[in-house]
Amino acid sequence: RRHAMHKYFSEINMKQGLSMERKKLFIDVDNTLANTMQNWVEVARAEYGIKQKFEDFFDYDIKLVTGLPYELVTLLFKKVWSKNEEISIIDSAVPSIVKRLGEYYSINIMTSSVASDEEIMRWLARNGIEYERLVHIKKQLEKLELDGDIFIDDNIDVAKGLAAKGKLVFLISQPWNRSADSSIVNVNVVKSWKEIEMALVPNAEFGSVLRKDRSKIALK
Repeated sequence: RRHAMHKYFSEINMKQGLSMERKKLFIDVDNTLANTMQNWVEVARAEYGIKQKFEDFFDYDIKLVTGLPYELVTLLFKKVWSKNEEISIIDSAVPSIVKRLGEYYSINIMTSSVASDEEIMRWLARNGIEYERLVHIKKQLEKLELDGDIFIDDNIDVAKGLAAKGKLVFLISQPWNRSADSSIVNVNVVKSWKEIEMALVPNAEFGSVLRKDRSKIALK
């Protein structure tokens, strides 16, 4: 039902015609596009001897999981971003999917990362991710005030807040948002960017995730 709702949303956009103003799609950076947390864990394990592996981060609050002070957590993220050429992309299909999404939506990059705009833009360019605007905010919850229609993020609190305001949200599955499930209205938990493409791109090939809901899609 959740994916069908988004597919319906995209097909309505297509029927309205490309002359109309496109819906605004906002995409997070850290752990939605870029695997920054994996690099952070590697640095923290090597330099500060933390025992946790990537899969052990059950909460978005890193201090809660590791006991490291926030100042050190931030410092290590800055160190990771200072070597942004070493940060891998979360999914090799992302550049082509984002480009295709850009045919139907206005692509905006949002982040509250400790990285500088230059570091983020350099990483985006290196990985071939095309976008129209970069919005750099100070705090995660400031995303709730952005003028978007659809959001892609990994923070469950942000997802819930946006959904409560009637926004359509795709939550990238990560160890720290395992508590999210299909019961959260307007939040689609996805394990891959392909699921997002199938839900948002008109005429995208239906995969197994959507096939069972296809009969429920009815344009009005």
